[in-house]
Amino acid sequence: MKNDLKAGLVNRQKRQDQILNTALKVFADKGYPATTISKLVAEAKVSRGTFYLYYQSKKDVFDALLKRFFVPLMNTLAGMKFRSESEKEEEDIRVFCHELTKVLFQNKVLAKIIWTDAFRLHPTHQIFINEQAQQMQNLLNHCFKFHTQSFSPAPCDTNLLACCFLGTTKEVLTNYPGELSFWDLEEKITSFVHFVFEGLVRFKPLVLPQSTLIPQEHAYSEELNHKNEYH
Repeated sequence: MKNDLKAGLVNRQKRQDQILNTALKVFADKGYPATTISKLVAEAKVSRGTFYLYYQSKKDVFDALLKRFFVPLMNTLAGMKFRSESEKEEEDIRVFCHELTKVLFQNKVLAKIIWTDAFRLHPTHQIFINEQAQQMQNLLNHCFKFHTQSFSPAPCDTNLLACCFLGTTKEVLTNYPGELSFWDLEEKITSFVHFVFEGLVRFKPLVLPQSTLIPQEHAYSEELNHKNEYH
């Protein structure tokens, strides 16, 4: 009985993963607004009834994908331990960049969708993404503030640095020509952080608006998304 229950749970998880992995490819190919449930079930090779056992709409599917991306990313940032000993600072920064790059690279397809198609997502997705962006900025700000206070030879607005870090990562992931390897991404992120920490750039204090990854002037296409949300 226990073995049957365990096997059922394993099969359920496999089916959910099958739908999510397929949805990721379809969203990347078609974009969120143009994706339909009919397209998702056809590509995943499951029945519509099976789909509805796990998700009620394509919004629910994308919700699950967002959590798959942001939960490990936030856990990585929040779990970083920083030490004040000068001989450990270089290693701390290297490990920080490596761990962050690992999460981003594992989810680079979804990261591209979020950063290139965000303004056309469902409004609740936009709110969630902006909230996560603000938390990321706060965590990065804490990390950079710890190290710049410890050894930076130049005054540095760490909040602005956090915004630049997020912007640099976005540009590398979305605009880098060709296939981006893990080592390419890590090298670019690490180089940027070291460039600043070596005191080559001076940031003047700046009051920044709340962080957002989604331009507020873009209108959400209610008609198109409602049409494709449940069909």
